[in-house]
Amino acid sequence: KKITYAFAINMGEYNGWKEIGHGGGDAGFRTYATRFPEQQLGIIIFSNLSSFNSYGMAMQVAELLLPPKEKKSDSALILADSSLLKKLVGRYVSPRGGMLNLSWNNGKLFNRQAGQTAGGTEWKLAVKENNKYQLNDGPFLKFETSSSTDSVTRVVFENPNGFTEYSRQPVIVLKKEEAVAYAGTYYNEETEAAYTVMVKNGDLILQHRKFADAKLSVIGPDQFSCPNWWMSNLKFIRDKKGVISGFEVNGGRVLHLFYGKTKPASKF
Repeated sequence: KKITYAFAINMGEYNGWKEIGHGGGDAGFRTYATRFPEQQLGIIIFSNLSSFNSYGMAMQVAELLLPPKEKKSDSALILADSSLLKKLVGRYVSPRGGMLNLSWNNGKLFNRQAGQTAGGTEWKLAVKENNKYQLNDGPFLKFETSSSTDSVTRVVFENPNGFTEYSRQPVIVLKKEEAVAYAGTYYNEETEAAYTVMVKNGDLILQHRKFADAKLSVIGPDQFSCPNWWMSNLKFIRDKKGVISGFEVNGGRVLHLFYGKTKPASKF
């Protein structure tokens, strides 16, 4: 199947124009090089700041130099009506820790990103074929709906690189006795690294001798987010008896990296 990552070069579009580029980074440096072949335009960004958004800057330059291609107006599209959009309202989590927070406000559907206390990105869904919808001129979506509650239970994003699934998840509040079950030391032979999970002031804390303590936030059944980018999403694994035997690291370019539980936690 054709994908957007072609021989180490990203193939995409920006404002309707074909865009071919790739970024790079090391230590405190960030770069991005891109070209728009239809306009014979090339843009290269260099920076010596690790937090610098080189891709974003390249697209800002492109915004100044490229006239956007004409797009079909919304009036030419058949948009999903409010009865469907309201079914989507809720909280969804992906296996890699991605989250959707969809809310209905003033007759519109919004997705609020983590950390946002208000507003969000409006979702406009154009009706396509076979129960498929296009989101804001971007990816295609499909939904699964519960027959009992008539609400959407699963959202599937379809893009050239594959599929991403988000399942509806209510907000979970861990009780202290539930949190204790996750406490322990976890070890991975490949990385030769050990992490400890402990309960502190009612919170689950991830510890490593090299890094500062990190609070784990529950986002789904046995699934937690972590502020450390290299351990951003943890999925705890249970054995046949329901006892936690380890956790997986899933996120970014890491998938199913298993840390086995080695021993019960000491006093905490």
